[in-house]
Amino acid sequence: MTNRSKTALLHGIWGTYNYGCEAIVRGTATLLRQVDPDIVVWYASARIADDRIRLRDSGVNVIPRRLYGRYSARNVVRKLLTKTRMDWEPVMEGMKMTDGMDAVLSIGGDIYTAGPGQYPRHPMRFGDAVLARGIPYILFGASVGPFEVTEAVEDRIRRHLRRISLITAREPETISYLARLGVSDNVVACADPAYVVAPDVHGVTAPTARKLVIGINLSPLSARHVGRTLDTALTQQARAISALIEELDADVLFLPHVYAPFASDDDDVRYLQELRTRLPVSLQARVELVEGDPGFVGMKHHLTRCHLVIAARMHCAINAVSCLVPTIFASYSSKAVGMCRYVYGNLEWNASVRELLPERLVPLVASMQQAGPNVRNYLRQRVPAIRRDAAAVVPSLSRLLAKPEASKHRVRA
Repeated sequence: MTNRSKTALLHGIWGTYNYGCEAIVRGTATLLRQVDPDIVVWYASARIADDRIRLRDSGVNVIPRRLYGRYSARNVVRKLLTKTRMDWEPVMEGMKMTDGMDAVLSIGGDIYTAGPGQYPRHPMRFGDAVLARGIPYILFGASVGPFEVTEAVEDRIRRHLRRISLITAREPETISYLARLGVSDNVVACADPAYVVAPDVHGVTAPTARKLVIGINLSPLSARHVGRTLDTALTQQARAISALIEELDADVLFLPHVYAPFASDDDDVRYLQELRTRLPVSLQARVELVEGDPGFVGMKHHLTRCHLVIAARMHCAINAVSCLVPTIFASYSSKAVGMCRYVYGNLEWNASVRELLPERLVPLVASMQQAGPNVRNYLRQRVPAIRRDAAAVVPSLSRLLAKPEASKHRVRA
């Protein structure tokens, strides 16, 4: 037996231009190194040039992720077979990237969530193929479900989840849902790996700025969950921000957490630029937009300028909480609601994106402003405990990685 270094592949996200995905890669690598300081961490990237630049200081090796498109031979055959009522689900990406890996970790947090009538068929098929090769497949730092599907599909999901080597679940709602499915033996509670990234950057005390500084992250995705047109959502959010500036005499710092110039429907920068133009001209000078592309760690230095933060992107909220900044979760999903409850123990500092109206938001922000010192003191105690929760996965990872090398058990999927 050789004494080669253990290897782990991170798989599932679409790019670290989303700072939450960047944080998950960095945090997962940090936790893997607590298992084995010499472990070699690989990340399968669909945007390899950009990801290599963003992760150049992380010690993570970036390799290409080969995806098969809708016109690939295997997808054409799959569609033809469905016409004959044959159900064939091929793996829609190359498996060569798993060669020599001791574990494959599905990262990204919400890969195993889906809308009504949908379920993660492609991630499930990929995971089954990894397991067929004798390689541990780990659903890491995940939210799972709830799925609104038929009983037959739910049974398929249940059987797949039971086969997974390890599921580390990042909020109690996921653990409860898995338990209802009868999946518990392979489940470990954890905190999101983003909490362990750059722990030394934080704001122990409030900023010294005389005026209240409110950090705000809103996104195209949050606008779609308002349930109206994009234009209507922008108008509603502009009214709320105008009220915050006027009624609380606040300055506002816009905090983009996704830099996607190639995808306008996901780009926080363009969305926040447009949102600023919707404010009265007299108020636009009170709003600053973080310039450049600072990344997840760089954004921490902007977050610590804020007395409090309102964040729709969950990992922007996690970033702010990690910096000990009082944070309101502007939620549009059950995972964000669960994360707010996990951090604070209740939903006092949660507001649905549909509730971002002046009459709801101004009193909530005023209340947090008044409670700010107490909230910071609470986070000073809570965040170290959350980081210990994140590290709770280390013993389970250690046991999996201590098993015989995956290369000895590999079979072709």
